[in-house]
Amino acid sequence: MKIDRHDLGRVQQIFPVRISRYLQNLMRNSDAIARQFLPDVEELKPKAESPFEDVDGITDIPGFERRYPDRAILKVNAVCLAHCRYCFRRDIVGRQGTIVNDLVLESALHAIREDKRLRNILITGGSPTLIGIRRLDTMVDHLLRIPHITQVYIALGRPIFNPKHFASEETMQMLSKYAQLTSGSSSIRKSLGCTIHINHPDELTEEVLEAIAKLNSTSIKLWNQAVLLKGINDSPLIMYKLCSKLADNRVIPYYMFHAAAVEGTYHFRTSVQKGVDIMRYLEQYSGHERPLYAVDTPVGKVNLNGSSPLQYECINGARHIYFKTPYLIREYLDYMKIHELPSTCRAAEDGYIETWYLDSND
Repeated sequence: MKIDRHDLGRVQQIFPVRISRYLQNLMRNSDAIARQFLPDVEELKPKAESPFEDVDGITDIPGFERRYPDRAILKVNAVCLAHCRYCFRRDIVGRQGTIVNDLVLESALHAIREDKRLRNILITGGSPTLIGIRRLDTMVDHLLRIPHITQVYIALGRPIFNPKHFASEETMQMLSKYAQLTSGSSSIRKSLGCTIHINHPDELTEEVLEAIAKLNSTSIKLWNQAVLLKGINDSPLIMYKLCSKLADNRVIPYYMFHAAAVEGTYHFRTSVQKGVDIMRYLEQYSGHERPLYAVDTPVGKVNLNGSSPLQYECINGARHIYFKTPYLIREYLDYMKIHELPSTCRAAEDGYIETWYLDSND
């Protein structure tokens, strides 16, 4: 895979290139890894356009985002050790540093304290550990001290960026401290978990597996989130091998996300039907070894399985899929603090939200 200097410069203006030293060695032996990080002239091609607006759950507090009644995310920075070419946050990653300063953090914590519907907070980025483990530890501590917050998750990101950083001694000490936390004399159990991001079996190197084993020794649960990527892992056998090896190493294969329709990433997107076909294959195996297949619509995730029927509509010359979501209109408008649904949505007769999603080709 080669790109001339002129095109490389144009690609870098859209999304900066960053590859860690550990990744450089892996990329020489794995095309599946290399394609995730090497810039490609395909990034210069415009994506197929949808006539609908995107809604990402942004609130008036920087880094605090919400699309669900009981959970929210705290996006603390926009820095990673390497840049995935399909990143759905590529508009900020590599272009900004810390998003959440002390004043913003206190505003987010106040909003979380005020809304007792919230139970679950995901700390994400970028890579949250790059803000410093001590500062990250303080954030976790503040969140778990809020009575109605019972679950906090940290998105640790991709171990193949740097396995030693991924499972550093500082990180291990922090996670061990929260492994079996009970809040004071309260009977409410508090928990801390971590999500990681592995897309292909080639990423499960000896060093990565050692890092995962170290994290497992803290008794913190690990949940993997993979992205379905054209020509990389869009094969039932590859996805089965990934999920089974993750399970063998005490990592829950949690999600297989459909790749987002982000500018410069359209060449990574398969059809949604490809994901459904992969799930049909995986459903012959244990439920502990297969992920949820999720399509991230503007109002939230829609989970599909191997038997999910897909309804298509052609809108402005582009193929869209119609979904009936599990989200009630009245509740959605309330916790999002808005007065009308996004243009991609409409009201179903039973009070749930219907939406359309831009499909792609295999």
